[in-house]
Amino acid sequence: MRKKAIRFLGLVYWLAFFLLPITAAATSLSTQQDTLPPEETPGFMPVDKTPEFPGGNDALIKFLGKELKYPKEARDQGISGVVVSRFVVEKDGSISNPVIIRDIGGGCGEEVLRVISTMPKWKPGEQRGQPVRVQFNLPVSFRFTDDEVTNFAGTPEEQDAVMAYFKKHIHYTSSMRASKTQGIVILRAKVKKSGKIGKSRIIKSLGPEFDKKAQRVVKNMPYRELVKKSVPQSGWVLLEVPFDAL
Repeated sequence: MRKKAIRFLGLVYWLAFFLLPITAAATSLSTQQDTLPPEETPGFMPVDKTPEFPGGNDALIKFLGKELKYPKEARDQGISGVVVSRFVVEKDGSISNPVIIRDIGGGCGEEVLRVISTMPKWKPGEQRGQPVRVQFNLPVSFRFTDDEVTNFAGTPEEQDAVMAYFKKHIHYTSSMRASKTQGIVILRAKVKKSGKIGKSRIIKSLGPEFDKKAQRVVKNMPYRELVKKSVPQSGWVLLEVPFDAL
């Protein structure tokens, strides 16, 4: 079987765009796959002309910003992070073989694949004036906007009330004390309209036992009673739960 030249595209560019009520940023690292039939194994060489979304990078940013939606499941569970997808820009500019190579759950990977499936044809990559197949890795970052996540500070009285609640209701197990762990568990917590805490997600961990303890204490706290002036009616807040097992 005669092997043809294979192309590697080393262009990296950053795509940043805003989605309401999330901020999403996409990085596209385009790596050319091959000029062989799909069943043949590719090698890697430079290409002369990179594939391009119709209208260029700005148009791609607008397209992604318009089409991508933050999945409800991910939003409700406080899931954020980077989904990495991969697809091939064919010789005719069509998109093929879209896959997720890194997912964060909550329907985010499926949402990225859905949007990729709606892309129009690209201008194909070229080598020596001939169209070639080009493989792209497209990371898409799902994260909450600053408006949606409040980094709780509160008034001095509110801070004292929250810390007093934690101190009173955190009970250390023998294994926790034996660890002599000191530090802070940071979590993102959902404030319900009722003022109670719903789901939470660990942002900074001290270990499984400390994390579970922090989530349990936060879930049971009468948040609205402790913090009356500085919290949103509903939404996400960052909370720091201190531990001192000495």
